[in-house]
Amino acid sequence: MVIVANSVTLAIEDPTDNNTKDYQNTMDTMFLALYTIEMSLKIIGLGFIFNRGAYLRDTWNILDFVIVATAYIPLLV
Repeated sequence: MVIVANSVTLAIEDPTDNNTKDYQNTMDTMFLALYTIEMSLKIIGLGFIFNRGAYLRDTWNILDFVIVATAYIPLLV
């Protein structure tokens, strides 16, 4: 459901508009927080790397991890 809401939010945005609106920044931060919570809960439940069914032993989870981790780069810079 979160992915659908995020997709709708992205569809509403105008890619040619250089001015980012406040609600867009708020929504981006909210979605990042939700994805981070989801990732953290999966890591807690599955283990990070060393267990047999660990989080980073699934390629989709690796993709999720990379996407969430790189989403923090603009916030840190």
